[in-house]
Amino acid sequence: IVSKHEPINENTKLKLESYKRIRNEQMGTSDFYMQQAGRFLFVSIMLFLIGIFLYKMRENIYNNNLKLVLIASVVLLQCLFSYFSLQLKINFPIEYIIFVPVAAMLLTIIFDSRLAVYAIMVISILVSAVRGGDYDILIPNFCASVLVVYSVRDIKNRSQIFVSMIYILIGYVITIVAIGLERYDDFSMIKSQLFAASLNAVLSPILAYGLLIFYERVFGVATDLVFLELSDFNH
Repeated sequence: IVSKHEPINENTKLKLESYKRIRNEQMGTSDFYMQQAGRFLFVSIMLFLIGIFLYKMRENIYNNNLKLVLIASVVLLQCLFSYFSLQLKINFPIEYIIFVPVAAMLLTIIFDSRLAVYAIMVISILVSAVRGGDYDILIPNFCASVLVVYSVRDIKNRSQIFVSMIYILIGYVITIVAIGLERYDDFSMIKSQLFAASLNAVLSPILAYGLLIFYERVFGVATDLVFLELSDFNH
């Protein structure tokens, strides 16, 4: 289908996806269970990495079931976004609108930047895995999310969340252009990916803002923002 060192264009990509789909349809029962076992093992390893980090570096979170549920809900939300992106059969790079930076913002504000960066590394891998091993989006998601961590690390008010739009956009633009040039991708493909990433940059802070209020209320989380608001004499 594609020779060694040959750049993969849109037509070749469609052939590879068609081949993969046919292989899955012709898969026997034993092959199916082996594939599911592999997926289970892969996800278990990713979750183990988060678990060992919390156990060694954040024992107060590891021993708090409510905080563990909070982190789990953020991870599951990202996996759901990734799963739903597969269900939308449209001619648009929907994989760049999975809102991984939202998880980075939430985990940084609620917990801390170190935990956020570590968790985002695992979340980016899981998001790519859910999409059937689409690791082309791993680096853009990770870079944009790491940059946004630094934009909200020392957040002083809720409106500062929206400054993160710039950081998300920079992270996506640089990685998408770099990967596109390296692979000789068609310019129209790069342009559509940049447009999708721009939508992500605009919508992520809005979604993070709403979810932050939800987590503060439902889980009773007192973030730095809550303390800053309480310290305001006009409150």
